[in-house]
Amino acid sequence: MGKKMKEAILNGKIISINDYNQEKMSRDLQCRYCDASLSYVREHPRDLGDRRIIVSRHFKLKPGSEHEEGCMNTVGGSLKNIYAKHADNEIMTKEDETYKVRILLVDNTTDFQSSSDQKDTVNNKKGRKLNYIPTGKKTAYLSTIKSIMRLRSELDNNSEIQNKLTLEISSNTGDKINVRWRNFYFDSSEDESYRKMLNYLKRKHDHSICVDGYIKEIKPIKDGYFLNLLPQNFSQEDNINKVSIGYYMKDQDMIEKLKNYKNKRIVVYAQCKFQKKTSFTPLNNRSNEPITFYYHNVKGNIYDKNQILLIDD
Repeated sequence: MGKKMKEAILNGKIISINDYNQEKMSRDLQCRYCDASLSYVREHPRDLGDRRIIVSRHFKLKPGSEHEEGCMNTVGGSLKNIYAKHADNEIMTKEDETYKVRILLVDNTTDFQSSSDQKDTVNNKKGRKLNYIPTGKKTAYLSTIKSIMRLRSELDNNSEIQNKLTLEISSNTGDKINVRWRNFYFDSSEDESYRKMLNYLKRKHDHSICVDGYIKEIKPIKDGYFLNLLPQNFSQEDNINKVSIGYYMKDQDMIEKLKNYKNKRIVVYAQCKFQKKTSFTPLNNRSNEPITFYYHNVKGNIYDKNQILLIDD
C-alpha cells in the first residue's frame, strides 16, 4: 500500500500535489524515489461526528504497482531513515529488518532518571520511572516519536507499520511489555476509533497514546487553555453518545500557532485518561422532543511542542 504522497515525478521532474492539475497535466506519474506508478486522489468530504471535514488530495500507488524494496515511500524505507537519524538504544532499536521503540511518558519537568539510575527502584512503585523519558533525552525522544507519528499519519491504517515497528513499555519489575498498535494510535478517520480508545482507557492508561483528529477550538480556562478536538460519535448508528478529547496546555507560543488551525488535522502524543461523562440538551432542538447528548470526556496534557504534529493540508 505505501504512504499517501505529496510529491511525484512528472516528465522527469518533481511536482508537488499543490502544483498538479489533473485536467491539464499528464497522468503518467511516478514515485519520487523509485519507478512505481502513482495515481491522483482528489480532495473529498468526510463526516466526522456532526461535522464535515475535507480529506486532502494526494498521490497513491496505482493498483498492481509496488514500490521498490527500501523505497523512502514504503514503511520499511521510512523507518530505516528515522532510525538512522534518531538511533539511540534507550529510545529505538533495530533487529534484522524490524524496529522497536519505547512508549514513554512526558512530564512537565526535565528531572527524569536515566535507565542506569533506575536499577535500584524497579521493584517498587518508583519502577514506573522506567516509562519516563531518560534525563537529557526529551528533545531527541519526542523528535523520534514525531517522525513516527508523521509516518503513521501518511498511512491508511496500522496493518503495514505494526509488522515493522514494535511498541514497548516497562512493567514495575522492568519486564518489557508490547503495546499493540490498535491500543496506541487512534485515528478519527476510522469509525468507532474514539470509542475503542475510550474503552481501552477505562481499563488501562499507564502509557502515552496518539490521537489523530481535527481541532475544534482553543478554549481559555484558569491558568491555561484546552485544545479540544472534534468529538466522534460512538458509531454510525449511535450519534447520541460522543467521545470528546481535550488537552490542557499553557505554552503561549503553541496556543497562538494553534489558533490558526481550527478544523485542521492534528496528531497528539500524550498520556490520556477518561475523566467523566457529561450531558447536553440543545435549546434550539427542532424535534418535538428534546434530545440529550452524552459526552464521554477524555483528558490529557501537552507539555512540549513536539507532542503535536500539525498536518498542513
